[in-house]
Amino acid sequence: MGESRWAGGSPAALRLLGDVSGAPVNDLLAEMVHATAGQSFLEWQRYRLAAELDS
Repeated sequence: MGESRWAGGSPAALRLLGDVSGAPVNDLLAEMVHATAGQSFLEWQRYRLAAELDS
């Protein structure tokens, strides 16, 4: 499988914290919300594609 296009990009380009050590708690929590939303989207996408393969 090929390398993802975003894996080599800078965190700032994706509106993510670059260095999380010492970051304010609110920023860390916002980062967790962002990550959870992205993870949820990818899981929904996976189920959608699996359903299409099943039909």
